[in-house]
Amino acid sequence: MSHHVLILGGHGKIAQLLTPLLLRRGWAVTSVIRSEEQVPAVKRLAELAKEGGAAVKGNERGRELGTLKVLVRSLEEVKSDEDAGRVLEEAGAEYVVWSAGAGGKGGSERTYAIDRDAAIHFIHASATSPLVTRFLLVSYLGSRRHKPSWWPPSAWAHTQDVNTRILPDYYQAKVAADEVLYKVAKQHNNDTQKSKMNSHRYLE
Repeated sequence: MSHHVLILGGHGKIAQLLTPLLLRRGWAVTSVIRSEEQVPAVKRLAELAKEGGAAVKGNERGRELGTLKVLVRSLEEVKSDEDAGRVLEEAGAEYVVWSAGAGGKGGSERTYAIDRDAAIHFIHASATSPLVTRFLLVSYLGSRRHKPSWWPPSAWAHTQDVNTRILPDYYQAKVAADEVLYKVAKQHNNDTQKSKMNSHRYLE
């Protein structure tokens, strides 16, 4: 079954690995990037999917390649859920992948504007969109409040040092977005379960 995926931050490293894989599955991809200068590199991903090579091998089960559409939009200018909703509506995708980030450029203000605020706006907009059925947030390994039980103390100590001394703004932005996604997803699941229960009662 084919799907349509919106990738926010389509010029990033993870997005550039993901895009050819999705196209190989026959899925449509809409890639949102921040500047016209990035367009050739993203369009090249469709050629990589077609040509194969070391990173992408063989079209799965003989499927036709999916289509790639590129949108140039500044996520830094997304200041509300409504702004995010307009991008979702324009793309018309059912799956959304957040793979965007300031990349350490522009200081703490830009980091919070993109990695936290814009991400949260897209989370809320996706949760209320009649089109979107899946939302994937590409986060950061150290985006956590407590030590995972399977981590050795040395790994946790290193992560805490990075989060408090080296990348404090990045950490705070990422963990804030992650926690909002968790809360929104939990509420959405609870509402869905209640809706199913109410429908069942009605049918009875």
